[in-house]
Amino acid sequence: SRLQQELGPVPGYSPCGREFCLDEQEWWIRQILDRRTRNLEPVLERLYPGLKQGMAAYLARSKAEISEYDGLLLAPHEGLDPRVTPGAHTSSSRLETMARCPYLYFLQNVLDVNPPPENLPQEDRWLDPRERGGLLHQIYQDFMDRVIEDGIPVTEATHRERMEQTAKQVIGEYRGHITPPSEAVFTSEVDQIHRDCRVFLKCEENRGLQAVCLEVPFGRRGTRPGSDAPPLIINLPSGRQLTVKGVIDRIDQTTDGCYEVWDYKTGSTFGYSQNGYLKQGRQLQHALYRLAAAGILEQKGVANPRIAVSGYYFPTEKGQGLTFYRTTGEADILCQVLDLLCDLMAGGQFLATGKKDDCTYCDYREVCRYPEATAKAEKLLKDLNYTELSRRRELEGIE
Repeated sequence: SRLQQELGPVPGYSPCGREFCLDEQEWWIRQILDRRTRNLEPVLERLYPGLKQGMAAYLARSKAEISEYDGLLLAPHEGLDPRVTPGAHTSSSRLETMARCPYLYFLQNVLDVNPPPENLPQEDRWLDPRERGGLLHQIYQDFMDRVIEDGIPVTEATHRERMEQTAKQVIGEYRGHITPPSEAVFTSEVDQIHRDCRVFLKCEENRGLQAVCLEVPFGRRGTRPGSDAPPLIINLPSGRQLTVKGVIDRIDQTTDGCYEVWDYKTGSTFGYSQNGYLKQGRQLQHALYRLAAAGILEQKGVANPRIAVSGYYFPTEKGQGLTFYRTTGEADILCQVLDLLCDLMAGGQFLATGKKDDCTYCDYREVCRYPEATAKAEKLLKDLNYTELSRRRELEGIE
């Protein structure tokens, strides 16, 4: 108490008088504190149109209905629907984004809004997750290319040296255009990459499968001669067609002549499990790539290829070498989900996700007003009387 008495009045952010105001913002704060202006709204709306628009958005978002401020397009353009636009195509990642959070899809693929790049170097990191994933993909591809050429089954004892050489070469190429912040950081990350490569080797030895195709694009131009495949065209129950493009990481052949389709995942296994088939459309890649792989194998001369398994492969220390796969191809359910997703796009319905887990690793939380937007979406989706979201509820009910 004595200290406070000695210090006297504590200066605040606002100056003690109008004559001490340094800018317009301080002058307005002083006006409000002095109660010189009782009704600020008409003045602010006239002087600051952006505030007027922001207040309108705030009031609309607080209502228990969807508006254009929640991702509803009042006049959706037919170009939003990939089924009707000539020459349009989509990808599994885009469709999965639409299923996980339509508002995120709206920001990324309709408004073309991207987070600002990180221009400042990270002192404790050499590669970001995307770059690190690309590096591991390159190592695994180069290594398996040699394995296919040699025709020798992978074992840790016979292939460890080759894997280390492949990793060293790819790491050197990456270091040539991405400078590490320090030797200590570089050494630490390189050690981790080599541990991931050893996990990959151990997995390949235990799986005992023969890789027959690597990094096969469909609907995209390949980097190797003759690797191009046409896009996947799916006939939907609505009578329309959906064109999908992508790149299959690998197609393996089993001892009984069947095939397996796998996509490398170099991050964590968050969100993946053996349960469910499409998970409300959040995991479509395995089903779409199964169809694409059948067409690719037929193009290579394989008659009536049988795809026994398609799924996700986590060949890193973080992923523990786990695999999550689906053994059945329920084409009817897949086509139903694709039509539902396209119907939402065509109707301009881009309401945010109603599940907080979908927002855990999202880069757009600051612009979507998380968690208020998620809470509102959750409440509206549970309100069965709100019939405008019937198609969205139908999608949410599909496992």
